[in-house]
Amino acid sequence: LENNMHIMNKFFKITAAVLLLISCLTGCGFDDVTPEYPTKSMHFVYQDYKRDIVVGEGLKFKVGVVFAGLPESDRDRAVKYQIDPSLVGKGQTLLPADYYTCESDDQIVVKKGQLKGYMQVTIDSAKFVADPKALTGEYVLPVRIFDADADLITEDKDYTVISLKYKGKQFGNYRYSGERTAAGVEAEKYSNNNSETSSVRVLETVGADTFRMVADQFGTNDPAKGKYSFLIKAPILGSGEVTITADPESPVAVVQAGECRYDIDPADRDKKTFTLRYKYTIDGVEYTADDR
Repeated sequence: LENNMHIMNKFFKITAAVLLLISCLTGCGFDDVTPEYPTKSMHFVYQDYKRDIVVGEGLKFKVGVVFAGLPESDRDRAVKYQIDPSLVGKGQTLLPADYYTCESDDQIVVKKGQLKGYMQVTIDSAKFVADPKALTGEYVLPVRIFDADADLITEDKDYTVISLKYKGKQFGNYRYSGERTAAGVEAEKYSNNNSETSSVRVLETVGADTFRMVADQFGTNDPAKGKYSFLIKAPILGSGEVTITADPESPVAVVQAGECRYDIDPADRDKKTFTLRYKYTIDGVEYTADDR
């Protein structure tokens, strides 16, 4: 009996201690404490960044910096930057100063309550789009942080080199179907292979409103594969007529053979359709194609 009482007394003491500890922890108000790290820093996430800007959507982009050390910035924090030509690498060309304007000439601000700060850069569309180098990604904007409202600027992350090029609004991958006919030859239907995600025709940007049609290379009976390509000129904004011209890089010349259009479905603006009519000659046979 004495031994059991001793055990019960120990149990009650331990229970009381645990309850007291829980009470203390609850009263400490950890939810009110803001976690803080020993150092607060600024940096760019990416040191090499490729940025495509789309014609017709405003040739603009943002340069962003990141603040670390608090769950959110406790005040507006200025980050001083400069364009640093020494960061331009082999095969790259510094974006000419008259091709763009920055929202601020010398700083990016991380606003109070935020962890990221952005500065908008606006491209001079007339100059940029008229320059063949703007299609290649050769032009770069090299930005370096040289001062910041923080304890430190993260080593080796104090810069970013942004590679810029533009794409026409209709660039991308397209599902398709079509039919080609020729005198004395049975009509041939063709289309992408719906079971193969890479089975598409591609429109590559060659100008602000001009694209190269690249044939489907995967799982398909596309007659253009390995035979021909052509150029399509489309409206930059909205639906409208398009024109087809021969591609200087194509071994077979393709010419327009009827009305061609680009249409955006008003009920679903993500649904865009090209209707293309053209003709070409291979091995002495003239084919007429009707694609959609």
